[in-house]
Amino acid sequence: MKSQQFATNNFIGLESLQKEFRRSSFSFREHKTTIYQILNGILRDFEKLKNFIQNDY
Repeated sequence: MKSQQFATNNFIGLESLQKEFRRSSFSFREHKTTIYQILNGILRDFEKLKNFIQNDY
């Protein structure tokens, strides 16, 4: 149950991130570092989720 809530919260986060990307038109070169940091954050979240699920069961 806890892991499902965690996954739902992350999915909502990813959805809003997608909308933000679509709404703003920017040059990739200017925001490369920001995109890299966001993607790293998402990877860390999935790593946390994986560990959380493994510890939950």
